[in-house]
Amino acid sequence: MKIDKQAFFVLFLLLLIPLFGWWLWKELASGENSDLAKKLSERQMAEESNRARNNLVSSQAQAQTQTQAQAQNSQMQNSVGDVSPDANSAENNSDVDPAIKNEEASDEKADWKTYKSEKDKFEFKYPDGASVTDGGNFTAVSQNGKVWRIRVYDNKDKADLQAWFDGYFSEKERKNCSFGDSAVKIGTYETKYANPNSGETACGQDGYYAVNSEKTKVAKIKIGGETAENANKILETFKFVD
Repeated sequence: MKIDKQAFFVLFLLLLIPLFGWWLWKELASGENSDLAKKLSERQMAEESNRARNNLVSSQAQAQTQTQAQAQNSQMQNSVGDVSPDANSAENNSDVDPAIKNEEASDEKADWKTYKSEKDKFEFKYPDGASVTDGGNFTAVSQNGKVWRIRVYDNKDKADLQAWFDGYFSEKERKNCSFGDSAVKIGTYETKYANPNSGETACGQDGYYAVNSEKTKVAKIKIGGETAENANKILETFKFVD
């Protein structure tokens, strides 16, 4: 059977129209999805940017807070200052005039007793709560249940403290001893401290040493378990006498 060309053409168009409609619908849908994806991407980028900006602001605020806290701590530490464990707390008070401190100390010691050694030519003051005993070649001071000793040596060669120490005591006696600056001050005289080189060794002649102005006498003081602060209150009155 022969098909009319006109009828064939009409049939072809009828088939083509749905295909064209399907293609057109797909293209439109693809374009809408692309726009939607683009909008979603832009929104996500904006949210990430805001989040990063908020994190930066938060970090800066935290860093500023830490800096302020450190500055306050540093200021507080500087205001407190370093306090020597062997120093008199009253003497470390920089707000008090030195003349006033000396006057207060003099008033405190006004009623103290005076001990004088005629044999060794020295003297010092001590409070009522302390006692002094002549032990022959040394003087014992008892205070607060602690006993410390004062002994005076000749310095015939008028040597400095280090030279006198090395020359007077044998190598065995001064073995393991380190001779250096002292936290205890004996009167107004140069004072040195002989102590063990380490905690594992012993210094046979440990103690505090002071030489008089003429370098003819050397005083050695062992304060035992007494603190440097309490010992200094008495020893600052120590002086060699003629």
